[in-house]
Amino acid sequence: MNERTGYRTIVESGSDLRQSPYFAVASRILMGGRAMKNAAATDSLTGSPMTIDAARNPHPIYFAGAFATGGLLTFMVHLNGELARYGSPLFSSWTAHGTGMVAAVILLLLVHRRRRSKPERGLRAPLWAYLGGLSGAATVMLTSTTVNSPLGLSGTLALGLAGQVVFSVAADSWGLFGLQKRHPDTRDIVALGLVVAGAALIILFGRGAV
Repeated sequence: MNERTGYRTIVESGSDLRQSPYFAVASRILMGGRAMKNAAATDSLTGSPMTIDAARNPHPIYFAGAFATGGLLTFMVHLNGELARYGSPLFSSWTAHGTGMVAAVILLLLVHRRRRSKPERGLRAPLWAYLGGLSGAATVMLTSTTVNSPLGLSGTLALGLAGQVVFSVAADSWGLFGLQKRHPDTRDIVALGLVVAGAALIILFGRGAV
């Protein structure tokens, strides 16, 4: 019995398709993050389920962490640009991800004893969720190139921020990657315009402008 005949037999017998490995693979690819969307969100600090009040009033440490991320990103882009200037963008990407892997292993060894809430049984990340490293490698190579261009560090980060906001609004509007569809309102459009205008001011009239 070949694979096609076996699959037809399952359908014709009225068995639950979810027991078939064909359905399991197809559903993970086609459904994407739909299963993840329906899962309850958890607080990354406490591991407890995220409530509406907690979402509206996040812990101050989250604000500090998000702000610190901006500084770390600036520092990382500068270091990657230096590596690219003395080597190449590809060498910069390899080095950044190599040192990042070493740091991640060390952090994992330090915090592996910390207990976290276990995910729901049977809940698996979609296959495309494992491809974040591809965009990370491309990001390092692109920023390493543009930071050594007339855009400089500030122009690179300003345009990068504008690109993030534009893509995030588009992802929310179209429900990309399993996100809940959320059509942008007037505040979103105004914020988007201000970010793009700020990026243009930095590039055209900033101290690094030629």
